Amino acid sequence: MEQYIKFSSIYYQFSVQRLPACPLTVHALLHIPYNIRNNGPPCNNWTFIMEHWCGSLLPSIKSQKQPFICLTLRQYHTAQLFEVVNHYNVTQLMPLRHDMNVPSWHEKLFLKSACALSYLFFLRRAVEQKHIPDMTIQKKIAKHMKTSFGGSIGAWLDILPQIMEHWAKVHIGNGGDLIQGSIAQMSSKQGLHNASFVHYELNTDSNAHCPQAKEDFVRTIYYGHLEYILQCTLPPNPISKNTKPETVLLGILTTCNTQQCDATLRLTYFKTMMLYIEIVDLAAICTVIGRIQTGTTDPWWAIVDQSGSWAHTVFTDDLLTADAVQQVDL
Repeated sequence: MEQYIKFSSIYYQFSVQRLPACPLTVHALLHIPYNIRNNGPPCNNWTFIMEHWCGSLLPSIKSQKQPFICLTLRQYHTAQLFEVVNHYNVTQLMPLRHDMNVPSWHEKLFLKSACALSYLFFLRRAVEQKHIPDMTIQKKIAKHMKTSFGGSIGAWLDILPQIMEHWAKVHIGNGGDLIQGSIAQMSSKQGLHNASFVHYELNTDSNAHCPQAKEDFVRTIYYGHLEYILQCTLPPNPISKNTKPETVLLGILTTCNTQQCDATLRLTYFKTMMLYIEIVDLAAICTVIGRIQTGTTDPWWAIVDQSGSWAHTVFTDDLLTADAVQQVDL
């Protein structure tokens, strides 16, 4: 509030002629504390629905002299259309929305995998259709297959194809996130919004340090940086027991050193990316995460993971009277 009053006294000077010095964004600063108190963190006060509606109104402006008449007619015709649809129950005649589970012309749909029971992925932007992974990546893929199906690393190196299709983006079906590999990110300062940091989950053996102990797999959350995606086609083989070629989608990740902390439950930071490259099935990747840099001389990165149920705003009815609350408690 003090900064707002200071700004008004310097630039506005309480004069009508100086109103252009007070844009709406400055006035909006007054509403930030109120919105945080009522709606939660600032990220929950988004206005994409309103912006989308305003974007739908712009094409209706056909007159530069009378733009508000055009906007009014647009609103009127839209209300008329929905009134007719609701009154006569003719929703089947309405224009259909794009099915999010139908691939577009630049996407390739995958419904299942040899490793995962079922998933729905749309791969975008094939970087290289005849990509040959280097020997380090091939050994890591063989190790991943050994963990999934058994066998030995040497046997899998003989089974794995030499050429694997190379992808840069993946869109998780059923309304999931659009994830971009690091090779699809912009290198300039305009690419600060990085959609390649992900939350992925693996079943790890809690008794891995005891070779003689029985395996005890627990779900563990990890965070990493998606480099790219490989489409691996497994030929028929006795280890995975597939009688026809099966497709496995693999994510190549650089892991973040978060000490296996769950950012949906507690504050989680990482300082640098680990040098370790991990190969995971693409179905293990759940969602995109955000990062916030803290500090300048020795910066850390805080992880913003909103995949947990508690990370969403819940609106409650504050209009309940005291008597009603007592009856609910009873």
